[in-house]
Amino acid sequence: NHEAGRPDKAIALYRLALQHKPELVEAYQGLGNLHFDQNRLEEALGFYQEVTKRTPQSPVGYNSVGNCYYGLQKFQEALEMWQKAIDLDPKYPRAYFNRAVLYDGVHDKSKAIENYKKFMELAGTEHLTLVEDARMRVEELERPEAAQATPAGPPEEQSQSHQH
Repeated sequence: NHEAGRPDKAIALYRLALQHKPELVEAYQGLGNLHFDQNRLEEALGFYQEVTKRTPQSPVGYNSVGNCYYGLQKFQEALEMWQKAIDLDPKYPRAYFNRAVLYDGVHDKSKAIENYKKFMELAGTEHLTLVEDARMRVEELERPEAAQATPAGPPEEQSQSHQH
C-alpha cells in the first residue's frame, strides 16, 4: 500500500524497489495506481501496460488499462480491455462495473443494466459501496424515462488493496 497522503514518497519507494527487483509486478501496479489517482493517465497507462506484459493471464492489469483509456475518452479501447479482463476471468467483478458505467454514460440502458447486475452478482462483500451504487443505478434505469438521474460516475479505481 502507498503511504497515505505521501504519493511522491510512495512513487520513490516503488521506483527504488524496481531498481532492486525489476520483476516486481506489484510495484508497477502501485505506480500506475498513484499516477491514476493524480490524473496522470498517460503515465499510469504505461505502468499498467507493464503489468499486462508481466502477468498476461491476470485481469487486473487489463482492467486498469481500460480505466486509463476511459479517462482518456478512448471508449472503444476501454471496452476492449475490460472484455479482455472478463475473458481471462469471467468472475472478475470490476470490469463489469466499469463497462456498466461506460454504457450508462452513453445511454445504452440495457447494456448498463446487464453489466451492473452481473457486477452485483459477482461482487460479494468486497465491494459493498459499489454494489449499493450499482443497485441504486439499476433501480433508476429501470424506472420510466422521466424519473432517471445521471450515471454513477467514472470507472472505479481504488488503491492497491482494491486492485485497479
